[in-house]
Amino acid sequence: MNRVSQFSSFIKHQFALLGTAEIETLLNSLPQAAVIVNNINSRIYLANTKATELTAYTRSELAEVDYRSLFQLIKAEAPQENEQIEEVKNPSPVELIKRGGSKSAVQVTFSPLGENNKYSLITFELDEQFRLHREEEERYHSLWDHLNEISKALLSTDLEKSLASILQAGLDLTGSSLLCIYQVSSQNPSLQRIAMAGTDHTFPEEITSQDFSHLQAPVLWVKGKRAIISLHRLAHTSNISYFASAPIGETNAFLGLLIALGENSAPSPNLLPQLTFLSTHINTIIQGHALNTQLQQDIQEYMTKVLTNSAIYNSMEDGVIILSPDLTIRSLNPSAELYLGYATEEVIGQKIENVLIGSEDLKAAFQVVQNEQRIGSIGNLKLFRRNGESFQANLRVIPIINDTNLNSIIILFHDLSEQEEYRLKNQQLEQRALLGEVTASFAHEVKNPINNIFTGLQLLAINLPKDDPNQKNIARIEEDCERLTSLVKSSLTFVRPMEYKLEPITLGQLISNLLERWRSRLVKLNIKYQVQADKSIPNIEGDYRALEQVFTNLIKASY
Repeated sequence: MNRVSQFSSFIKHQFALLGTAEIETLLNSLPQAAVIVNNINSRIYLANTKATELTAYTRSELAEVDYRSLFQLIKAEAPQENEQIEEVKNPSPVELIKRGGSKSAVQVTFSPLGENNKYSLITFELDEQFRLHREEEERYHSLWDHLNEISKALLSTDLEKSLASILQAGLDLTGSSLLCIYQVSSQNPSLQRIAMAGTDHTFPEEITSQDFSHLQAPVLWVKGKRAIISLHRLAHTSNISYFASAPIGETNAFLGLLIALGENSAPSPNLLPQLTFLSTHINTIIQGHALNTQLQQDIQEYMTKVLTNSAIYNSMEDGVIILSPDLTIRSLNPSAELYLGYATEEVIGQKIENVLIGSEDLKAAFQVVQNEQRIGSIGNLKLFRRNGESFQANLRVIPIINDTNLNSIIILFHDLSEQEEYRLKNQQLEQRALLGEVTASFAHEVKNPINNIFTGLQLLAINLPKDDPNQKNIARIEEDCERLTSLVKSSLTFVRPMEYKLEPITLGQLISNLLERWRSRLVKLNIKYQVQADKSIPNIEGDYRALEQVFTNLIKASY
């Protein structure tokens, strides 16, 4: 029920009890022009201020006017006594005849008052005002629908869709022809249009900072007023009836502007509060989207760090045990599981001293870190696996502090078994290197006496007759010298690779010469030998001394 209906209902029952001043006060509270007429003599009994403004009559003049002369299409004849006056609840279009004879189209509502319908309440307003009020009422009736759409826009994660939705709801709420959102540019001191809804006007894509400086508060400009900024002048040349704006953001921290344009209509009385309401929610959407975008980036960076840390945690060679502040196990990495012989699922929630057992009192070291919140380390201690085997390890205990509170404890330990193995291998290599140096020195020292012996044998063979029986002995000794020289060279393979000299070799002759050197030893062992070599066997390519060593080893292995 609107105010006129409430007023007429109240006056109808209380008319006889109220005084003239009281009724006049109530009449002035109505939003429309209103008069109370006497249905008996057709005179105007009372009129409110809006009625005098609209008719151009004073109140005293209106008291002398027959109300039927003001409105065309109103019943001309006065009602008969006790006749029920028809109540016109819905406004009807008529012409208002003003003082001086000018006419205006108005909407009239006719309601009977008092007992026996002696008086009537007539309210009237210009068609344009009536249309605006009617549209305002329709928008008010749809207010909850508009607010629901705005709420949905706040919940959407898509910025473009959210702004489009809230602008469409804003058009329905304000009755404007066009709504635009401008945002402060990060590239230059201006505002860029980021969203619009409604009738497409040739409104700029960009607003200068100079114009924006005049729009730091909600502003309404209507056609006919002086154009202060270039946007007003543009609106005037574009036949726009009104231009309204509200800043988006907090005071001294504006991030944009909401603009509403009206075409061939007057602005709603509540336009600026409505724009302020919309700009507040647009600010929430923009800020929320920026926050959500930043949050998504932070989450992505956090997930990247988590995945990186997880990869390091699972692939590092050091064993890692994570403890809760009360020294119970939260997790083990794969290396710790391998070193200790436990699966994470088996030891979660267990006391660390029941799982990590060492040759020293580890619990005391953990409690020191727990109480003093400082890094602790234990070097070269013995830890025991699940099966009782021990291994050398270095151990570090690292507290994780969050706002002076102990969040967790990380235990890092490294198995030194491989390092010990490497140390032994390096020691062997060093010993071999030393042996090689000694061997090289020995070979160098032995080589000279052998050469001297060989030279002496050659000189002795020259001085003896060729048929001397000692020539054979000299030849065998010379071969032994050559063999010793070859063995010395072979011993140098510890220091440098042996170089083989390939030459044509008669295999039968090589074996005969070798057995001749072994003859005395074979005789002592009562071993008889005989060389049978087919003359058709071709020579082979090989190193004489190396092949000789091969057959020597075979002969040694045969007895």
